[in-house]
Amino acid sequence: MFDKIFRLNPLYSITPFEDLTDEQKKRFQHLVSNKALYGFVHAPREAKLTVKAVNRDLADFLRQFSRPIRLRDAFQKFDRGTKEERRKYIIRLVLDSVLQVLADGEFISGVEAVNRVLTSSKNLAYSGDKRAYIQTISERGIHLAFNSALTTPQDLATYLYNLNCIPINRRWKRHLPDSKALAAYLHLRDDGTWQGMPNSIRSRQIRLDEKGEPDTFDLYWRSWDFKKRKHPKDKPSYKVYFSPLPQDLPRVFQIVRGAVAESGAHFMKIGRHLAGILRPDKLLVYFSEYKQAFDFASLMSEQLISLDPQGVPFSFQVNPKNPIVSMGVDPPHKIGESYSWRLYITTKLALAIQGARRDGTKNPLEYIHAYMQLIGVDSLRWRPLSDDWSIEFTPSGQRDERSA
Repeated sequence: MFDKIFRLNPLYSITPFEDLTDEQKKRFQHLVSNKALYGFVHAPREAKLTVKAVNRDLADFLRQFSRPIRLRDAFQKFDRGTKEERRKYIIRLVLDSVLQVLADGEFISGVEAVNRVLTSSKNLAYSGDKRAYIQTISERGIHLAFNSALTTPQDLATYLYNLNCIPINRRWKRHLPDSKALAAYLHLRDDGTWQGMPNSIRSRQIRLDEKGEPDTFDLYWRSWDFKKRKHPKDKPSYKVYFSPLPQDLPRVFQIVRGAVAESGAHFMKIGRHLAGILRPDKLLVYFSEYKQAFDFASLMSEQLISLDPQGVPFSFQVNPKNPIVSMGVDPPHKIGESYSWRLYITTKLALAIQGARRDGTKNPLEYIHAYMQLIGVDSLRWRPLSDDWSIEFTPSGQRDERSA
């Protein structure tokens, strides 16, 4: 791979932030997330290509590809990361059509380029076998997004993230008009405690920020800490989703909270308002260890198997017979603050959908599965391909405390 010839996609430009037009600054404002920002790698809007915010080092690195150059030579001035980390990063740039690689006399990018030139892997075999429930609703959502009129990565990712939410209707608004009514519905006191709650569990109250304003997370989620368990910020966090229909949530919550104290969990949260319990990922329990999360999910799936599911798209269904319980994994805080499994997945799916559209592939779902596999996600089961979760998380846009 390092002896291959690459170039920057001719449609892309590298522009410092101060050199952008007013219209471009407005267009890219949502990507401005840190002081290290130098500028943007962008293409004309009609090209429907992704936009990347870059620091000065990365901008200088990519400028080398303004003319065709051997990858090994391009890395001579940028001695950063291991060889494997460099390989993964270049693959992502090729997948997103930022870089193109020379093959048989032409420059190509996307899944075809990675599979044909950069790796020995083949596209995932697309099987017609019977799908588990979460696989089915996830693939249906991908098809809908692919065939939609949405064009930008942000709009596609938002659409995918909000899949399978139940619309707020008058009946639910009358039944659960506010957080106090929802607490009563869940058999909670106003302070988030419940009868018989173990001393090892602490209900988190609404915190105030430096300006004295309520913390956004606490306004959206009601949550609990486990006093003797602290999660290391430099480690991934394994989460168990519970997704019953809203009418069954009180029963499910009672079973989960009755077992969670002895599970090894370090955190639990549930929607504080009506919108939070109509979304699919309405109740979540977090663990520092994969085995503890998987064991708890397996136990709960057996106890909740008689209920009807809502189902969390793009999560790993632990028990093929029970889609109420599923799993995901969040990155360490040092990699992506408040960046969730599903937010990462839907962001990458949006780019994969754009790539499939550009390539005009006859089987977009196969293309998308191959794209996700190449970035380290088993999109047939929606879990990382390796227990060593090292995918690069790069948050963009506004901090969203609702993410799960």
